[in-house]
Amino acid sequence: MASKNVIQIIVKSQSQSVWIDVYSENIMDQILHEYAEDLQVDSTDPHILFIHKRANKRTTDRYATVNDLGLQNGDELLILDRGSSPDATIVFHFMVVYNTLRRLKKNAPPRNKRDYHEMNVAVSTGKGHEIKFYLSDSTLRDIVDPFLWMPEGYEITNCLTEGKRPVMIVNERSGKCAMPSEFDMLISDFFEDDKGIGKLYIICEDEQEIPSGLHMDDFSW
Repeated sequence: MASKNVIQIIVKSQSQSVWIDVYSENIMDQILHEYAEDLQVDSTDPHILFIHKRANKRTTDRYATVNDLGLQNGDELLILDRGSSPDATIVFHFMVVYNTLRRLKKNAPPRNKRDYHEMNVAVSTGKGHEIKFYLSDSTLRDIVDPFLWMPEGYEITNCLTEGKRPVMIVNERSGKCAMPSEFDMLISDFFEDDKGIGKLYIICEDEQEIPSGLHMDDFSW
């Protein structure tokens, strides 16, 4: 079908891929149901994740359009369900771990569970999540990096800060604050007490967004 509104994209799952023609107004749910069998993806899974790999944009909104995700001719759309990619459902839980490993330029080596520590994080954007981190390696910066690195090597927008500039991190228990110049501090040092790990609160600027593809290491505060 010839139309200036039609583009060709490659849609991938964890194990399959298919080239398809789509309109800019097509929604993710249409693509999912049309090609779920070819991609071996469970279309009934309520936790389906759609990722535009080039733009590092992700959504779980089945009514998001091709245009909403910024997909262009030749782009790659990744569709992950809970069954085909366990990492898709735990990535936010382990996001600090993945960011820490990438910062240390290490592959994800198996570690004993005692290396992991859990912590609750709330953000002024209204988001909140329980995360895991490495007590001896993870920094505050690993929590607020604009993008999260997944084990497969691609990145998605940080679901906590949503691309907003973090201006302060607060230790909810002690009231201690960390400014951006202090974000390289170890999480364990930020708590500096023997009562266990508490909660963090991240304050973000309301308006300014960090440009796509820019990481905290590249950002000038």
